[in-house]
Amino acid sequence: MSAATGRALAERQIGSPFLLRTLSAVVLIPLALYVILFGGWLLAAVILACAGMMTYEWLMMTQRAVSIPALLAVMAPLSGAMIAFLMEIGPLVLLAGIAAAALLAATVSAMERRSVLWPTMGAFYVAIPAASILWLREGVTLGHEFTVALFVVVWATDIGAYLVGRLVGGPKLAPRISPKKTWSGLVGGMLAAALALTAMGWFYGLGIYPWFLLFGAFFAVWGQIGDLAESAIKRHFNVKDSGAIIPGHGGILDRVDGLVFVAPVVALMMIAG
Repeated sequence: MSAATGRALAERQIGSPFLLRTLSAVVLIPLALYVILFGGWLLAAVILACAGMMTYEWLMMTQRAVSIPALLAVMAPLSGAMIAFLMEIGPLVLLAGIAAAALLAATVSAMERRSVLWPTMGAFYVAIPAASILWLREGVTLGHEFTVALFVVVWATDIGAYLVGRLVGGPKLAPRISPKKTWSGLVGGMLAAALALTAMGWFYGLGIYPWFLLFGAFFAVWGQIGDLAESAIKRHFNVKDSGAIIPGHGGILDRVDGLVFVAPVVALMMIAG
């Protein structure tokens, strides 16, 4: 092999989507775990930073433009609600923040003579999982354990679905929405999530129970529904990626599409007991 050929091969490998995804994960996963374990104001600040970028991506995707009032309509009430929650005013303030974000998003869109539907949906899409994660970490006994488990299960789903889907292939899961997703990938994601949740239960001294496997598989399916939902929205607006901030992954919305759906479900399950 010539030196030129070797360099070209290396460049292709370094630029490959899988390697970029892996390198991004190697950097982001430890940072995410540190922020979750630290919790408190650092977690809230990171959540709000991500929520701001998600709101920006959503507006660019659905409206093709972002105004400062439209961005603040979501971020101002969400920020205020999170600050109030951390000051121990009570968890209901998070619900008030979600409702206010949606109401203000609709109001600003109407004033700017834009579609009201998509900005309002975006406010819910961003604010509900953001509030769910903060409440799960700070408002629940063993909050950091449950939050770490939530993220690990979502990551395991993505990894299992990606690897098994690429290795096995087979019939497409939803070809009109996401042509690359396969049924084998879904099964791989379910198995990975089930094993991950079981491992987390053992790691935290909760024992090993069959329902860990069942809940892990359920969360994987729900996460894949979230992935498909975001893919359907992107296809509706003829957008390939929500952004380009994360190498190999696209935008923040592309990276957390499963988490957006799973986090509120976990929060509801904790509330229900």
